[in-house]
Amino acid sequence: MPKLEKKLLEWVDRQLYILVLVFISLLALYLRRIPIWWNPENISAYFDCHENCTQSYFYYFLVHAVQYLPLLPIHSIKWLSVFGDFGTAALCLLLTRSGQKTNVQKNNILLPSLCYIACIFSPVLILRGCAWAQIDSLAVMFFLLGWLAWEKEWNLLAALSVLVSTLLYPCMLIFVFYFLWKEKNEESRNNIRKGHNWIRALIFFAVWLLCCGLTALISGKDFGSGVVNGFAWLSYDPITGELFATWLEWITGMLVNLGLAGSVTGGIMFARRRRPSLFFILGTHFLTAALLGSRLFGGIIG
Repeated sequence: MPKLEKKLLEWVDRQLYILVLVFISLLALYLRRIPIWWNPENISAYFDCHENCTQSYFYYFLVHAVQYLPLLPIHSIKWLSVFGDFGTAALCLLLTRSGQKTNVQKNNILLPSLCYIACIFSPVLILRGCAWAQIDSLAVMFFLLGWLAWEKEWNLLAALSVLVSTLLYPCMLIFVFYFLWKEKNEESRNNIRKGHNWIRALIFFAVWLLCCGLTALISGKDFGSGVVNGFAWLSYDPITGELFATWLEWITGMLVNLGLAGSVTGGIMFARRRRPSLFFILGTHFLTAALLGSRLFGGIIG
């Protein structure tokens, strides 16, 4: 066997894991070429906020900023969501890997790899991002980056990442406060009394409100409308801008708003600590996909 060929085979053998992930990633990227060219109805809503809009002003600021890229207008948003898809998947892999405690677990690359693959082929990510041109996965990516940075004790990076996540997608605040509550309970079980996390949370919340108002001012709106806009997702349908009429509509709206982030973070927690249940995670994930599909294409459910 020629020396060059032998070295090439040795290199492939050493890098086989990365090469397989690259191949799978390219396949997932290729699959997105179909929904990239599909456009939903009322496409102008992606660029101009309707009355009682649930999207943040920071979202619209970012959407208008990417219009300067050499891409078709709606494609610039869709490729932003694709970046978020793969960023979210990569952080799922890293967080799952960092949660493996023993040396045997750390040498097991199968579970983190499966989390990565499940994420990039997720029907929720594809429907929500490439098809619907929503950049929720970008918000989830910044939240996961904040989670990873928090565990590494890179507190400034964690705070900035989570701030960007919640400004893009205000309902991510629920996950921020859930993780703070969860950490407080863990401190109580271990007889640790730090007590400053909730003070940090209040400071973070105040900064978030300030940034919501400032982005509204930059967008030509008043400061107060930016603050109110940060909570609109709790009461208004994201598509029609109308108040939820029934509890069922509200529950459906919350599942659409929180399903992606909930299934991703829940999947990581399951992979690391075996809870919540896998049935709950998969059930939430596919129910969210069905709801998104019914909104986009009609007639899938109901």
